[in-house]
Amino acid sequence: MNYNEIFKIVEKKAEEHDTITLLIAIFAVAIIGVLDFITGYKLGFSIFYLLPICLVTWIISKRVGLIFAFYGIVVWVLSDILSRNLEFDTFVLVWNALIRLGFFLLFVVVLSELKLAFSREQKLSRTDHLTGISNNQHFFEILDQEIHKCRRFKRPLSIAYLDCDNFKQVNDTLGHQTGNALLKEIAMTIKEKLRVIDTVARLGGDEFIILLSESSNAAALETITRIKNQLLIKMKNNNWPVTFSIGMASFIVPPDSAEFAIKKADEFMYKAKRKGKDRIYQEVIKG
Repeated sequence: MNYNEIFKIVEKKAEEHDTITLLIAIFAVAIIGVLDFITGYKLGFSIFYLLPICLVTWIISKRVGLIFAFYGIVVWVLSDILSRNLEFDTFVLVWNALIRLGFFLLFVVVLSELKLAFSREQKLSRTDHLTGISNNQHFFEILDQEIHKCRRFKRPLSIAYLDCDNFKQVNDTLGHQTGNALLKEIAMTIKEKLRVIDTVARLGGDEFIILLSESSNAAALETITRIKNQLLIKMKNNNWPVTFSIGMASFIVPPDSAEFAIKKADEFMYKAKRKGKDRIYQEVIKG
């Protein structure tokens, strides 16, 4: 299955989810309208229209929420007119409808802004503030999911733990601003060389970790070697005296936990350092 097919499946599932939400909201407004009619105009029922309006605003979009605000008002007006046996004051009806519509629209706008702020906060909580890639918390979540998927479909995976040799020297001699620029360059270079299904995260300091999904040990080694070579070119072009020690744990059978997988990759990274730095140390774990 190629990436286009995967994307189409995900897109279809999202559309189905939105369609179900839309249908639920349509019927909910209609049912609330019927109950509004049954209880009569003397009992205020308009606040209940907010439930389906909020539902579509949060799950689907602000635009759909605005449409449902008007839909809710139309249903409310019809219920109010019918419950009064068609005897009503036009001015009062229009005034009340406009007030309620304004309230519904305001609620949609506020809820949309809240959703946007929540999404931003969620993204920030999963993103490394300096490099813009995933942080360690987000990486653990992704790795846990990947382990379950690989275990289910009996597929391999590889973890690469990358440490920058001589990074402290750069910070001490060239300054922290240069050190930050170096880390950003590393993150961008790695991200550019990975597939869509792979993940790179910064664990903190000058340490990065890479998840290569569904990659054999040979394919993973080839990818990491290519990344390392590209990183060395970038370091040389910027006159940064930095090399890379990388530990790779390639699992034929998925590990029991994300913690174990990262621990093994970390161990192999230190083996790479003990062997002289600026190298890749890989071990294949069969079970």
